[in-house]
Amino acid sequence: SAQLQQVNFVSLNREDASSVSPKGYDLVVHTAGPFQGKVNAPNGVLEACVKDKVPYVDVCDDYCTAMAAKAKYSDQAKEDGGVSCIVSTG
Repeated sequence: SAQLQQVNFVSLNREDASSVSPKGYDLVVHTAGPFQGKVNAPNGVLEACVKDKVPYVDVCDDYCTAMAAKAKYSDQAKEDGGVSCIVSTG
């Protein structure tokens, strides 16, 4: 069975993809809320993960924000073999 080898916590600007460097990670878990009312705000963490093909999970609990993220990044996430992105597990 697989074991969790290492967990890292990093400081970043969650709305700025250039401040996020997910390469080298097996999974990014985004818990930096609040997600409510952020439908028009960029999700830099998701954007960087999709760009670098790193699997992504977040705890968004706002329907409109989650649907906006899916609409914005779904096609890009499917490109070049795709990457798993699970939005709205909150």
